This record gives sequence, structure tokens and C-alpha cells, in this order.
Amino acid sequence: MIDPMLLADAPEPFESNKHIAELKIDGIRGILDIQEQVKLYTRHRNDVSYRYQEITQAAKEAADRGTILDGEFVVSDIDTGKPDFEATMARFSSNPKLGIERTPGLTFVAFDILQHKGQDLTSLDLMARKEILEEAVTKTKL
Repeated sequence: MIDPMLLADAPEPFESNKHIAELKIDGIRGILDIQEQVKLYTRHRNDVSYRYQEITQAAKEAADRGTILDGEFVVSDIDTGKPDFEATMARFSSNPKLGIERTPGLTFVAFDILQHKGQDLTSLDLMARKEILEEAVTKTKL
């Protein structure tokens, strides 16, 4: 399994042509591994696929087998679109054996592609991977 690409702390704000800034999504970091079976892992390598069956089902339509995405699963307020961390944590902590119904606003936000059609992309620079991500993943409704 491929580990997520973790953030690095900087002691002070800076500008650089070698870096990008992205919106902070207040969710839970995850790796979405689309193979014969679709698996969703936390950044600590815990398999949480059974907790997010809506995401694993949608992923089958969203990308080709052999694709690994780095992102976050988050529940957003359906009226404002803003991430709701408490709702995200409530969903994460819920017991899927009790028959969870679909959670309005649940999304997997992919911000990096680490593998596509079985090819490891981690040696490419981030902007090249972002271009591949844009082409490789189709937005789906959960």
C-alpha cells in the first residue's frame, strides 16, 4: 500500500514557484485504492471501507482499476457546502453494522493521484499528477 503524501510544516509563510496552496478541507485523510475491490484506508493504514460503502461504490464508476487516490473523506453541510468536522467525526464513529443510511454531504475529495491504471506516479511532480488526476477521475454522486 502507498502512504499518503503528508504535508510539511514551514516556520513562516513564503512564496515559491515550486509550491502551491490549496484549500484546507476539514475531513479525515484517506487513501482510496481502486483495484478489483475498492478499499479506503486512513493515513494510519486502517481499512475503513466498510464504514464508507457509498464512497467505495461510487469509486468504481469514478476511476479505472489500478488507481490510488490521496484525499479526505468529509461530510459537508448540504446548504452551505462548508465542511462539517463534527458531522465527519460522527459518521466516522458510527456503527456501520446498524445499517447506516446514506449521509447527506458525504464526499471523498481527491487532491492527488498516486497510481493510475497500475502505474506508480509518485516520481512525477505534483502539478503533473494534478493534471493526470483531472483527466483520470470523474465526479460522481453518492
